[in-house]
Formats: sequence, C-alpha cells, structure tokens
Amino acid sequence: GVGASALFFSMAVTGRLHWILLLPVFVWGFAKEAPENRIKKSVSYLTLACILPAAWYSYTYFVSLTANNLHTNLFMQASTQGADQLALLQDSRYFASIFDTVSGMMLTPFVFPFFFVGLILTDKKSPSFGLVMTGVFAALVLIVLTPLKMLKHDFYLYPTYPFVAMLAAVGVVQILRKIPLLGKPVYAVLFVVLYGGTSARYFLNPIFTYPPQEVRAAESARILRSKTEDNAPIIAAGENAAILAYYADRPSWQFQPSLIAKGIK
Repeated sequence: GVGASALFFSMAVTGRLHWILLLPVFVWGFAKEAPENRIKKSVSYLTLACILPAAWYSYTYFVSLTANNLHTNLFMQASTQGADQLALLQDSRYFASIFDTVSGMMLTPFVFPFFFVGLILTDKKSPSFGLVMTGVFAALVLIVLTPLKMLKHDFYLYPTYPFVAMLAAVGVVQILRKIPLLGKPVYAVLFVVLYGGTSARYFLNPIFTYPPQEVRAAESARILRSKTEDNAPIIAAGENAAILAYYADRPSWQFQPSLIAKGIK
C-alpha cells in the first residue's frame, strides 16, 4: 500500500539522497492507479515519504552549524561549490562524461542504440510512457542541479537505470516485431553473449585491478590505524588524500595539490 511504499522509500532517500529521483515516479504512479483519489494519495505519499529524510537532514544541518569535526556534508558542499557547478554546466566535457556513463557503464555500447529505437517507436499514448519519461526527466534535472556530484560519483545516475532500460527493451521488442527472424533462439543466445562481453569490459577490470596510487593510499591508511589512537587527528596530503583519510578513519585535514593550485589561479 501507500504507507509501506512511502516508508521504505523514505529509508532509501535517508540513506542516499539521490534516490529522491524516483519520488515523482511513485507519486505519478499512485495518481494514475487511483484517479478518483489522486490528490489524497499523492499528498499522503509525499508526506509519509518526506518525514524521515526531512528529520534526518534537518538534524545534520543544525549539527553542521555547531560541530567542528565534520569532514563534509550536503550543506557545506552546496554553499561552497556554486561557481564550480556553473563552470561544469558550461563545459562540454561534463556532458560528454554523462554520455559515456549512460552509453557505457549503464547500458553498454551494445544496448545503448536500442534505447533510441525504443524512445522513437514506443507508444507515446501509453500510460507507462509517461511513467518512464518522468523517471528520465528527473535524471536530467539532477544532471543540471548537481553536476559536481554527477561527475565524481556516476552512481547518482543509477536510479534512472530502470527507465532507460525499459526504453531499451521496447527498442528490442520493436525490432523483433519488424524482423521476426531475429526471434530465433540462436539469435537470442548471440544477443546474451554479446551483451555479456560488452558488460565484462566495464566490470572485470575494476574487480581485479586497482590504480597503484589508490592501493598505496589504502596501505598507508592501514599503517596509520595501527600507529594512532582512534580520535587522533591526521593531515593527509596528495592527490589521493581523501582515500587515505577515508580508510584511516581518523579526524583529518585534507590537502589536494591540484585543487589548491586551481584555487590560487
């Protein structure tokens, strides 16, 4: 029901704010499911879904005003990254990076063309089309509002994966309808093999290979943990200072030379 769905959704958003992308989809879905009570259900869902995240983020905001041992939080980032956010939106390389994420890691180059086929050939009058496009539009809003987050953490785009995958699936179905020969089992097996091969290009290397500098940072962090008390402050300097501080799990000051040089300029 509405209550259970809103509760679990609120827990997801409290843990990771980017799941808020799905909120318009749930509200839209409940409104379409019960058109006679759409306002009541939508307001109920919005209220229940937002209580827990609102309480948590309000608490973290007031903590950030008084505490002096926070590494960072959402509100600190929002207040200090405005100029960088705007600069990214004016840089074509940012949008190229988003394109690479969607066409590469998210759908793979093999499946990505089917997304456009589905977008073009899907039934625009179907209620499900509005639902899918609501999810896609929410992702576009996030791309514009939080470019730094999207650039550094591509997993912020993942809530939109079900919707782009649905459109890609529609593309596959439409092609099969137009070319029935491709529906034979041999072609289905070939499709799975090709998809598995292109997917492996993205997940095999990160599983078995780590950048040497990140390995060294993790090793240094283990030494730091063994040589320091739990609350001992540390100073981490270098391009992987954030990784070192994260794995050391100590209060820290971090200095990244490239960012410092950028600030001086």
